[in-house]
Amino acid sequence: MDATELSPINTPINKKVQYVAVVVITLAKLGDSVEIFLPSVITQKISCELDLSVENERILALSLYASLALSTIFSILLARSFGRRSTILVALHLSVIVSVICALVPNYITLLLSRIAIGFCIGINYTLLSIYMAEICTDKKILAFAITVTSVGYSFGGGWAGGLGYLLLEPLGWRWFLLVSSLPLFVPAIIAFHFYLPSTSNSSYTIDSSEGNDDISTSKTSMNIRIVKISMYVGGKLKK
Repeated sequence: MDATELSPINTPINKKVQYVAVVVITLAKLGDSVEIFLPSVITQKISCELDLSVENERILALSLYASLALSTIFSILLARSFGRRSTILVALHLSVIVSVICALVPNYITLLLSRIAIGFCIGINYTLLSIYMAEICTDKKILAFAITVTSVGYSFGGGWAGGLGYLLLEPLGWRWFLLVSSLPLFVPAIIAFHFYLPSTSNSSYTIDSSEGNDDISTSKTSMNIRIVKISMYVGGKLKK
């Protein structure tokens, strides 16, 4: 594991970096949301072309949610083993690759496996990007803004998928529609994490290398205190 991902950030993060993180994480979460809502938009087209039964459609829909829930559980373990930033990058790359595979599938089995894979990537993205955002946004005003924007962006995914479906599904066909609906939303995050955004400390599992012990309780307490402070700040703003 990269040692830089085990060390807390001791210097303030540049506000420009924080805002870039908010933008690309919002786009990536919007891409995740679009992938979740896509089956409701294109199921009829896929069923006609691949000759799917009602049971096939149900399994196709449930497989993504089951995979998503499973990857959410394992995402922290993967981040601890390979580093959070590295895990995020792999999940984002896989999201793009599997999105392309989904658009090229020749049969139901391939489509099912690709949807399971995209669900696994979504679970990792959603969990670790949220943690990364909480750490990179050291300014509480930016963090409050980030929480609002990413929440709205994720909720907006259904409208994005439905709107694009209305405009592009018929003229492009469902395969091209899959490519243009979510894939461009992941690319900015991949570029930013590769070349611009720094590694952060792993707040859930901060390791004291000098003693070789896991300082889990201290890091959790620190994160809980920060969440309470942000909640109080947002609450105060809403009252005004």
